[in-house]
Amino acid sequence: MKKRVLLVDDDQMVVDATRSTLERLGYAVHSETAGTEAVEVFSRDPWVFDVVITDKNMPDLSGFMVSERLLEVRPDIPIVLLTGATDEDRVKAEEIGIKGFVTKPVSRTELARTMERALRRGGSAKG
Repeated sequence: MKKRVLLVDDDQMVVDATRSTLERLGYAVHSETAGTEAVEVFSRDPWVFDVVITDKNMPDLSGFMVSERLLEVRPDIPIVLLTGATDEDRVKAEEIGIKGFVTKPVSRTELARTMERALRRGGSAKG
């Protein structure tokens, strides 16, 4: 069974490219371009997803805010932050419970490794 990813980024070009890469890696992807929408979708059925990838900088909710809200609903969900992460970002992300980082532009190899690590560290979807 394919692992299911919630992908959140306000840049549709990034969503399209990342979705394509994830699908080639064998993941099923649901994408949202707004943090508030992603939180709504996730909250309706948090067990649908195995892992979340969220951009750090978005206009409505930051990736940190999205992550905090998702982890309130399901504390074991692995979350990967899509960013040019600084040391300060990494510290904050680890405090929140984010399991990994991917820097833009995303390479297929980096994304594959990060997803595997995040899934090993986090929970797993039911069903």
